[in-house]
Amino acid sequence: MNPYKYLVLLKGEDKTEEIVSYDISDLDYIYIHYKNTEKLSGYKYLKKDFEFYKNPIEIDIQKYKITLDQGFAYNIVKLIKFDNHYRIFFENNTSIVTSANNVNIVENTDTRIVSADKFEYFKDISKIVSVKTEEGIGLLTKEYEKINFIEKDTALYKYLNPNYGIKKDLNKNLDKLIFPFGANKSQFKAVRNAMSNQISIVEGPPGTGKTQTILNIIANIINNGQTVAIVSNNNAATDNVYEKLEKYNLNYLCARLGKKENKDEFIKNQRGKYPNFSKELLDKEIIENELINLNQNISEIFDIQNDLAKLKEQLSELKVEHDYFNVYEGKYLI
Repeated sequence: MNPYKYLVLLKGEDKTEEIVSYDISDLDYIYIHYKNTEKLSGYKYLKKDFEFYKNPIEIDIQKYKITLDQGFAYNIVKLIKFDNHYRIFFENNTSIVTSANNVNIVENTDTRIVSADKFEYFKDISKIVSVKTEEGIGLLTKEYEKINFIEKDTALYKYLNPNYGIKKDLNKNLDKLIFPFGANKSQFKAVRNAMSNQISIVEGPPGTGKTQTILNIIANIINNGQTVAIVSNNNAATDNVYEKLEKYNLNYLCARLGKKENKDEFIKNQRGKYPNFSKELLDKEIIENELINLNQNISEIFDIQNDLAKLKEQLSELKVEHDYFNVYEGKYLI
């Protein structure tokens, strides 16, 4: 069916373009005929799961600014309303359907600042600073243009809305964190921040232990029974993390994806042999209590180390002053 004229929802999902026709002659059921199927009788659904809308109203997108409660939409070329639903069309010929309750429409003259403008700003900047192809197209700009929708639960949305999107989990138990790859005070703090914030940025020059910090974050995520995706704009960075895990015989935990060769290699190398995780950990409560004590002790040790480093620096400065003083007095002492 034509998505510009009709909207068909089955169990709340948009199926408009997949459907050719439907039959509602049955009292309780509706029969749906899909594209490229040979089932003449159609597929049976309960009528309560079927919603059909027509005669949409078009919204002038030149006159209004559109934002969504569950995220931000970009590259909009058309907006139409079916009763209590909107369909949003994008430049790349795709569309999404959302409840009218999730759509906010304000005059373009509205002075309220929305985070969508920040993303448009980034896109404009990328046209100036981005590395360009031979045709003069910015590589970063090209990637930005692919983004039609930023959902609320994505890292980008949180970054664009730090005051409303990013939440700090104050109730997160950080006393049971593990550091199997070692850590100094700054790395210790970085891991704690990463495990209690939706977004965490770790900066530092080469050799300061960023990869080591990533490994400790991975360890804690897996220890919590969760999965983690390590992503980068180049394969070398992710390969570095993979190689470090491989060094500790932990590469069986990893799926190297990204380029096609990585995926093919991952599938090819599956052997189905993994360590036995079925055995229950003995004395779990004792181990957790030890972790709490170790985390508390290491924090105190890091503070002592920092104080010691400051005192050594002060002592070094005093020795220099002492030496200069003795030279000036003609009584140089070793």
